[in-house]
Amino acid sequence: MSPVLDYLHRGENFIITHENTRPCSHASVPAYALVSLIAVRSVFDLEIKGLSGLKLLERIASPTTIDEVIRLSPLWVHEMQPEVEDVLSLPLSQKSFGVVTTKYDHIRLDDFLELLGKLCGNINDRQCTAAIVSRTYDAIALLCVPAADPSLPTAFVLLDFHPRRNHPGGPALVCFPTAGAMAQYLAYLFSDDDSLGLDPQRQPELLTHYSAHVLTRREVWKPPRLDMRATYSADFRLLEVRTRARHAGAARANRARGISQLRADGPCLLGRKTAMESADPRPKSTAADGTEQLDALMTQKGWKHCPGCETPTEKTQGCNHMTCKGCKCHWCYQCGKPMYTLGERRHQCS
Repeated sequence: MSPVLDYLHRGENFIITHENTRPCSHASVPAYALVSLIAVRSVFDLEIKGLSGLKLLERIASPTTIDEVIRLSPLWVHEMQPEVEDVLSLPLSQKSFGVVTTKYDHIRLDDFLELLGKLCGNINDRQCTAAIVSRTYDAIALLCVPAADPSLPTAFVLLDFHPRRNHPGGPALVCFPTAGAMAQYLAYLFSDDDSLGLDPQRQPELLTHYSAHVLTRREVWKPPRLDMRATYSADFRLLEVRTRARHAGAARANRARGISQLRADGPCLLGRKTAMESADPRPKSTAADGTEQLDALMTQKGWKHCPGCETPTEKTQGCNHMTCKGCKCHWCYQCGKPMYTLGERRHQCS
């Protein structure tokens, strides 16, 4: 008996880890939503090739399938994280996937059971169904794999390319005998994971909610005969343009909200400043650059300003005829006026 089937018959979870094969990308955070959807499409393509039931399950768990998915991940080289909706809008996705339903819900056991009910409820002709469950910077793929023999149990498979506490070295495949077992694992996984860098302002929302897209394979879908890397590269270029446009639109919206907030807060802040000034009994300072201190010192010492360049000057001895070393101005220390002006030959201090 196959080890996978043996675990399923015993009602136990079965986990296979793939060490040192995590998605590689030039971006700091791999696009897990993108990788998860590539994995689902690979499973659907295996079905088209005639694999089903236990054979399909064993092929999904093989290193070959995981490696094929991993090799495509470096094609996405951007820091921007594409949303699941953006990936599903691409030509390749629209040809291969049918979106049965979308779900935005709380991270609770009952809500995951409801999601898996929708996943199992769309099995037609004993074909696989899938769901992409995502949060910010994180996504996993769920698969419902019916057995070729109706008397055998349906397998529930989780494909997780994000390193976790129970598989820190790389991706993992977790197989569950029942929907309840998978729901319990999902509730633990999403509530216990503190490895994601989240926006502090949105952290409570992101940690308690998830979004899910339930997918089926379109009957008309046939894998391209061309090189899949070329096909994905073309799709990723289109995805880059759409993702950049979405990020630019979000940035413009944030700037507009910031400007509106400043306009709303401006009068309130001005009134607050006026109230604080009225409540402050201390004398108001008119300068903070040392001007007041210099004026006080000049008054105390009896110094005078040069009328030409305003340089403070002190007379230590001699007459009142001063010559500024800076601007060469001749001036009277007694009255502070220039000694020679146009039309006046000699200064006479009154």
